[in-house]
Amino acid sequence: MFKPRKQYELVSNVYKYHLERSAGELEMDDRVYLSCMAPHVSGLPENVRHIWGYAFSEMINNVIDHSGSPSVDIIVRQDHLSTFGNMRFPEKKYPCPYGAGSIKERIMKMFTDILPVLATA
Repeated sequence: MFKPRKQYELVSNVYKYHLERSAGELEMDDRVYLSCMAPHVSGLPENVRHIWGYAFSEMINNVIDHSGSPSVDIIVRQDHLSTFGNMRFPEKKYPCPYGAGSIKERIMKMFTDILPVLATA
């Protein structure tokens, strides 16, 4: 008789942050990083934390300086293999323009821009 094997699944934790400009939560990009993202990447190697810090801070800075949005939602999904971050304007129901959106896409763009420069150095 056939016995099905136990199935395993990769469990993800999802963390959601809602920040309001009127409450002063969108004034300093480093504060937003420290409160919303840093706790989720604290166990990663130092060089990876620096990449996350740079990419996240640039994106939230663009939201702060250019969007004019009264608020932003930050969603972090994390499992044992990956960490994914996303930002969106809740009043618009779609990802932020001005460099926000998928943090992974932003990091990948940063590497594709810098790798040709490093190869010629």
